[in-house]
Amino acid sequence: MYYYHLTNYWDASDVSPPDNSSKLLRDLAEDTGGLRDDYNDRNPSNDIVIGWVKYADHNGIAYCNGFFSLGATDSPWFGWADWPHDSIAQHEISHLFNAGEGGFWCNEHPECIMNYCWASGLHGTDKWCDEHWDVVFGNINGLWE
Repeated sequence: MYYYHLTNYWDASDVSPPDNSSKLLRDLAEDTGGLRDDYNDRNPSNDIVIGWVKYADHNGIAYCNGFFSLGATDSPWFGWADWPHDSIAQHEISHLFNAGEGGFWCNEHPECIMNYCWASGLHGTDKWCDEHWDVVFGNINGLWE
């Protein structure tokens, strides 16, 4: 496994409005897509890119089976739903390995990082439920898509 940390590489100043998570994620993919060709084993299908911004209209965003995810360091919900940054990263990267959402309220789903209530600053879990763990583990190890 290779790990690269590039600071100040991505320029999101052309995104308008500047806090639109979907547009920020699209811009991240446009501006850094070539990095996936240049690093590691030169096989972009094995690489993911994670971008961070100070503020966005969501704590994070990623699309299932994608290669790019975005996290925001400041909550758009004025402290109510401020997630620990490692939880944002774990939740969004899990989407890249095809894990879907686990619901909004804690009573909708067993304790799981993919559920907004369980992953929020209120509970801050770093666990996957069995269902989501099976999906993430299987995709990391190439067992299924």
